[in-house]
Amino acid sequence: MIQVLAYKEFQAKVNYEPVQLIDVRSAGEFQGGTINGAICLDVNSPAFIERVKDLINLDKPIYVFCRSGMRSNMAAGILNSLGATEIYDLEGGYINWKNHQ
Repeated sequence: MIQVLAYKEFQAKVNYEPVQLIDVRSAGEFQGGTINGAICLDVNSPAFIERVKDLINLDKPIYVFCRSGMRSNMAAGILNSLGATEIYDLEGGYINWKNHQ
C-alpha cells in the first residue's frame, strides 16, 4: 500500500514516533537540508535497490520524500515492488515541509 500524506499527517508520524524515514534526493540536496532523522538513499543511484535491501526493513512502515513528490513516488513504487507493504509519501515533498517550518 502506498499512501500520499498531507504535511500534518506526515509530520505527526515522523516527529513523534521512531520511523524509517528516507530522503530519496541526491546527496547534495540532502546536505542542503533534510527532515530530522532521515537517511539519504538517492532513488536515481544505481545502488538504490541494494542500499534499500541493506538498510530498510520492508516489513515495517516506510516514510519517503524528495524535493516535490516525483522521485518519492518513483521510490515508493520500487519499494512496493521489493515487497514493502506500508509506504507513506510526503505530498509536495521537502518543499512542502520547508513551507511549514
